Amino acid sequence: MGRFGTDENAHAPRDILFLIFRLYFLSMWGWHRWSLRISEDK
Repeated sequence: MGRFGTDENAHAPRDILFLIFRLYFLSMWGWHRWSLRISEDK
């Protein structure tokens, strides 16, 4: 049980990096679609 807790703590930074990467990817994808929509309106 103790080792499992230490493993969770070791994986915490990886989960945070994955969350940041996913948010960054979604924001870039949303910005791309938004810019395409504006270019189509013109």
